Amino acid sequence: MTFKLVHKSKNPATSIDRRRFLLKATATVGGAYLVLNGTQASSSEAWPLKPVRIVVPLGPGSASDIHARMVAEELQSVYKQPFIVENKAGASGILGAEFVARSAPDGYTLLQTSNTVSSINPFLFNKLPYHPIKDFTPIARLSFMPFVFLVRADLPVRNLSELVAYARSSKQYVSYGYANATGQVAGAMLIARTGLDCVSIPYKGTPAAMTDLLAGQITFMTGDFASARSFIESNKVRPIAVLTRQRSSLAPALPSVAESIGAQDFDLQTWLGVLGPANVPPAIVQSLNTRINAFLSRKETIDRLASIGAEMASATPQELGSYMQQQLDISREKVKEAGIKPD
Repeated sequence: MTFKLVHKSKNPATSIDRRRFLLKATATVGGAYLVLNGTQASSSEAWPLKPVRIVVPLGPGSASDIHARMVAEELQSVYKQPFIVENKAGASGILGAEFVARSAPDGYTLLQTSNTVSSINPFLFNKLPYHPIKDFTPIARLSFMPFVFLVRADLPVRNLSELVAYARSSKQYVSYGYANATGQVAGAMLIARTGLDCVSIPYKGTPAAMTDLLAGQITFMTGDFASARSFIESNKVRPIAVLTRQRSSLAPALPSVAESIGAQDFDLQTWLGVLGPANVPPAIVQSLNTRINAFLSRKETIDRLASIGAEMASATPQELGSYMQQQLDISREKVKEAGIKPD
């Protein structure tokens, strides 16, 4: 038995109407697609359309805070939108970093990061609420800032060797203060290298540590030039060693820890950069990087950075990403050497 397909006769008018409907539907969908994608593109190109937050995970007056306000002032001038610095201090920068990591990746929430937040914290805490690499988008590196050991000006100590001798002979307990992970690691490394019997005291910010140093509540502290400069110039505190391997161009007369106690591999400095949450649109990243780097390259900016104890360190987003990974590897070894156990 042979079976044949039976075709129903078509109504010509119905076929024409159907074709017209399909053409209109296709045109409508295509138009909607173009409108939606055009909106996404224009929204990225027109960014920013509202105020942008720059979160500083430390308190006001810190070096990171000073830098953030410099950058915010410049970007506000360029983009004609408010760039608002918002301090979210606490837990060694973790609170601010977590806040940004969980924010929408639309370019309206940025993080003023440092080596404390992005390089050292992963080895000081057993569990962080953010991944230092995966949860962020590298945007721009800003500067390098040498750290120094500081004592009160009336303490009979003028260099690191004298501090070690003073600490060993003192009948009172010796203590050092720190306000970030760089300071914590530096103090712990000094204790490990010299065998000092010393109590470490953490602070939420450098200004608080400085207050206690001036009051004689702590013997010495770690700090950056930006935060300590006014106290140094007013002869209230004395820097006794820079924490980098070589002397800093910002204070060429100040010896390094390496030459003071023969620790050639003692090399710590902080770096600052701007990050966004993971997956910030590349167009926004590139726009910010271009404008921040242009700002950093100006002579007046370089001079202004030097005046607060910092050296310009611009980089592309890709270079910053590679640098962050490199610093993680270095920090792992430094924390291990310092004998610090993660909390």
